[in-house]
Amino acid sequence: MSLPKLRDALKNQKLIYGTRETLRNIKLGKAKAVFLAKDCNETTKNSIAYYSKLKKIDIIQMEHGGKEIAQLCKKNFPVSVLSY
Repeated sequence: MSLPKLRDALKNQKLIYGTRETLRNIKLGKAKAVFLAKDCNETTKNSIAYYSKLKKIDIIQMEHGGKEIAQLCKKNFPVSVLSY
């Protein structure tokens, strides 16, 4: 399950929210893992998968949607992509 990994990342890592910032960090090689929500846009999934494969970064596909992830992260907006 991917929920324990997200909870561990919330406690121990500085998370980056959003597609644009995540892609920037992937391209620069700063990201170590990427969490994708179940209802993430297909175009976003493909671009993140492409760059993550080039940089050998783990992609963790969540079983929950953006609203549930936002509640877990205590955010007021849906979160479809986050990384550390």
